[in-house]
Amino acid sequence: MVTLAASPRLAPQIHLTGDGVKSVVGSGAAHDKLVSQALSAPGAVTDEYTPAPSDEPSVGETDIDISPMLASQSETLTSLLQPSKAQQCAAGTIAPQIFKAKGKLTSGGYLVLEGACFGNNGTVELGGFPNGDPHVTNEAWTPTAITVQLPTISGVPDLTMHIKVKRTLESKVFDAKYTAAIGDPVDLPAINIKNNECASAGICIFGNPSLGIHADSTNTTGADVWTLKIPDHWHLHAIKLTHLTQGHVSTSTINATGSSKTIEISWAEHPTIVGVPVTTQHTSSNGGSWDSIFSDIVTGGAAAAVNSGSTTTTTTTIEQVTVYTEAYRFEATVRGPAGMKP
Repeated sequence: MVTLAASPRLAPQIHLTGDGVKSVVGSGAAHDKLVSQALSAPGAVTDEYTPAPSDEPSVGETDIDISPMLASQSETLTSLLQPSKAQQCAAGTIAPQIFKAKGKLTSGGYLVLEGACFGNNGTVELGGFPNGDPHVTNEAWTPTAITVQLPTISGVPDLTMHIKVKRTLESKVFDAKYTAAIGDPVDLPAINIKNNECASAGICIFGNPSLGIHADSTNTTGADVWTLKIPDHWHLHAIKLTHLTQGHVSTSTINATGSSKTIEISWAEHPTIVGVPVTTQHTSSNGGSWDSIFSDIVTGGAAAAVNSGSTTTTTTTIEQVTVYTEAYRFEATVRGPAGMKP
């Protein structure tokens, strides 16, 4: 736990004074109010990081490896294409044989199969999807080639799909990589954002947005270190850093790959002259018993009065103090499979 040494104004919309300084490093109404103001305060976006497109999965056309299946086939393409086999293939007494496959295996994509004994109709069946297997649309079907259209698919991650051709008999099943369609950017869950280091006299508050607030009696620079844990099947889309204090720009450096991103946010405090209330008290006596005796003699009064006590006067003045402050807010978004949440 850190203690703020000054009573600074972080920005026109954010104040750290008196009990607020004590509460912000702990909890309570003053802490909650400061956080709420910092989360909603206007500021300047000083850095926005967007990863290279290579960070996101490719959904281009690909040749599909079916060699494990071919090794177990009892019929060769050459023999199945002989005229003597044509009648059996057409009748469906020989199982469909797949010899080549390619496609853009994603939502709304397509699959092309080449082989033999496909006949003039049948079905291409897909498997391996957790929410029910999608049904494809047959775009073209010939005895040696089939082209099918994949439907719109959402709510599933990248996975290994199973493909077969079915007529009276079924072809061997082969596996292919299905690449999920990418949905719109969404906020990275706050639980996936952690602060590793909060430099100098500062507080770093987890969340999305997350906050970094620093205050010192002398001009200070530093860097806070945060870690983003990117969920499986998701990719970092952008980090937006908003500078809340006036007068300078904060910068961020992002490194690491894969499921974790380490962010270093460098900051430099900005001097601000603020009016700090200073309260003093002055106590004066209202007189002792001898004063009362003197008064009684002059006026002909009877007895001497006791001491009537004292009076305390409270005075508050505003002292001009220079403090050094820095405040920033950052937000992280990720992109992942359409129809899913991180």
